Amino acid sequence: MKVQNPDKAIEVYESVLKKNPKDASLSRKIGQVLVVTHNYSKAINYYETALKNQKESQLLHDLAELYFKLKYYDKAIRVLTEALAEHRQHKVQELSSAIEESNLLILLARVHVYNEQQDDALNTWRRVHEVIDMFDFKLTNRFAWLCWAACGYSIR
Repeated sequence: MKVQNPDKAIEVYESVLKKNPKDASLSRKIGQVLVVTHNYSKAINYYETALKNQKESQLLHDLAELYFKLKYYDKAIRVLTEALAEHRQHKVQELSSAIEESNLLILLARVHVYNEQQDDALNTWRRVHEVIDMFDFKLTNRFAWLCWAACGYSIR
C-alpha cells in the first residue's frame, strides 16, 4: 500500500470509522497504513481492537502477517489457527472461499517453516492441497504457482 501522507490518511480513516465503527475494511486500511509507517505496536493494537468487534478473515490474515514479519511466530500461529477455525465455521463451497483458505494455510506453512516446525509445515501444505483438490482444474494452476512462490519462503 502506498500512501502519500500516511498521517493524514490515518486521520481521515479514523474520522470515517467513528461514524461506522464496525467497518472492517476501514479498520484494515488503518492497520495497513500503520504498518507502512512502521508503527507496528499501534497496528497490532488496532487490529486486535478491530477484531473484538468483528472476526474478519482479512483482518486476521493481516495481523498474522504482521506477527510473522516481527518474528512472533507463536502469535502468528495462534491468529492463523483462529482465522482458519472462523473460516471453517462459515464454510462456503466457492472458489473464492477456497482461495481465501489456501492463502491462510500458505501463510501458516511459511510461519511453521521459519519457526523450524517442518512437520507442521508439511502437514499444512497437505491441507492446502486438499482444499485445492475440491476444485480440481480451477485451482491447479494457482496451486502450482503458490508452490513455486512458497519455495522462495521455504528455502533460507
